[in-house]
Amino acid sequence: MSLHAKLTALLLALSALAMVSCLTDRAARTAQVETVDATDGFSYVMNRDWVLSEIRTALETVTLDRYELAERFFGSIFTMRFDGNLVSGTAVPNTYRGPYALADGQAITIGPLGTTRMATSVQPDELTEHGFINYMYNAFMWDLAEGNLELELHTTAADGTETVLVFVLLQAGE
Repeated sequence: MSLHAKLTALLLALSALAMVSCLTDRAARTAQVETVDATDGFSYVMNRDWVLSEIRTALETVTLDRYELAERFFGSIFTMRFDGNLVSGTAVPNTYRGPYALADGQAITIGPLGTTRMATSVQPDELTEHGFINYMYNAFMWDLAEGNLELELHTTAADGTETVLVFVLLQAGE
C-alpha cells in the first residue's frame, strides 16, 4: 500500500472517529436529566438558562430539535431565564424581557414583555416568534417534572385542552 493510500485511510478513520465522538457527546448531553423535587421551589428555576423542547396538548406533542434549530438560526432560540423579578430570553430573532410574578401554589404570570424589533424572513415550522410570546403571556402555572420546567397555559388547543410548554436546561456550549 502506498504512503498516499495509508494517509488517506488514516484520515478517513480519524474523521469517522470524530463524527462518532460528536454524536456520542450530543447523545450524552441529551440524556442528562437532573432529578429535582418540585418542593425545592422556584429557586431551582432561577438564574438558569432554559430552552423550549416540547409543546404538548392532549392531541399531540411537538418536539423541537433544539440542536437543529440552533444551527439553523445561529444560536439557541425560544430560551427563557428568570433573574430577580424579570424573565428574559430569545425568540426568533428578537430578544424579550419583562416582569413575572409568582402566586400561591405554583401560579405564575408573565408580562408585559418588551422585545427588540428585528425583522426576519424565516421562522421555525414548529412555532413562530409571535406564537411563542403569546404562549408566555398565557402561562398560569409552572411545574418541575424530571428536571424540566413546564409552563401550563391558559391557551387551549383545538380539542379544548390546555397547552404545556416543556423547557429543558440549556447546556453550556449549546
